[in-house]
Amino acid sequence: MAAAVVGTFLIVLSGSYMVGKGYGSSCGTWPLCRGSVLPTEGPFLIHMSHRLVAAAAGAIIVAVFAVAWTRGTVRPYVKPMSLLAAVLLGVQTALGAVTVWWSFPLWLRAVHLTGATLVWAAVVAVAAFHYVPVLRGQSQAGTEGAHVPQAAGVAT
Repeated sequence: MAAAVVGTFLIVLSGSYMVGKGYGSSCGTWPLCRGSVLPTEGPFLIHMSHRLVAAAAGAIIVAVFAVAWTRGTVRPYVKPMSLLAAVLLGVQTALGAVTVWWSFPLWLRAVHLTGATLVWAAVVAVAAFHYVPVLRGQSQAGTEGAHVPQAAGVAT
């Protein structure tokens, strides 16, 4: 779960760095950049690095979703939020591709940035719902007989 949060943060950070350096539109093809996974020239390498970070973090987000839905979870809202994160990731990936294919129009770059923000929020929400202690008395599917950590300051 923490890997998904860190990975998503790295996507946003690498995208911001790429745009800040002025390399946001250096790779005019998708998914490869100038026919290569790892171009050697600086701007192209930085742009493609953002895509590779996104692919790695995306795989982690999809894995979190798969685990939440196949192994179950004892935390409320983890399943639906992981589904939302996975769907937003798919939309965001499509937005990234379309942005390149349509030659980086400003309005679409803004939509792509908005998508990144929504993916970040969804992944952080999944982690928050996963890690926040569940208070005594709240129902949790699958926790019969399991030790449930108590929130600090809650009387038992």
